[in-house]
Amino acid sequence: MILLVTLFVRFLQIGTLSFGGGYAVIPLIQELILDDLGWLSNQQFIDIITISQLTPGPLAINISTFVGIKSSGILGGVVATIGCILPGVLIAVCLYININKYKDSIWVKRGLEILQAFTLGLILAAVVSLFSSLENTGTSIVFILIILSIGLFVYRKYSINPVIFILCFGLIESILYSFF
Repeated sequence: MILLVTLFVRFLQIGTLSFGGGYAVIPLIQELILDDLGWLSNQQFIDIITISQLTPGPLAINISTFVGIKSSGILGGVVATIGCILPGVLIAVCLYININKYKDSIWVKRGLEILQAFTLGLILAAVVSLFSSLENTGTSIVFILIILSIGLFVYRKYSINPVIFILCFGLIESILYSFF
């Protein structure tokens, strides 16, 4: 029971503090789940992020579900997922109720600009964190940057469907990774 409460509280914190979603939430999850609780190794965390990218849904929710299941089974997955989505749902309902009152406020516009800057910083922190974790597994950062650059070029140049893009480059990376 204590583990379920801990799961709920940790992912409630993550859901509350994860502005920007996606990769911006990775450093927070890493701190609260890996560093503080030690529930996952760096390699397990990277694996969960990879799997979360290949499954439908937001990254934080997928990660919360995987971590919850790994630590406490199906019930843990449900509890962690509810903890992760509850703050967003409550914030969205409050914003929906009040959006027309304050949509022209300069303070609201400036606040959103500040949140965009914080989100960029969090995404950059996630990239640095992932690179340092990958480097510990023996994967070359240069190799990763080359694959990333080629992937972004192909994606932008040919406007490939994102699902096909992810599957193809996942396959290519798997093949290359097995040789290098």
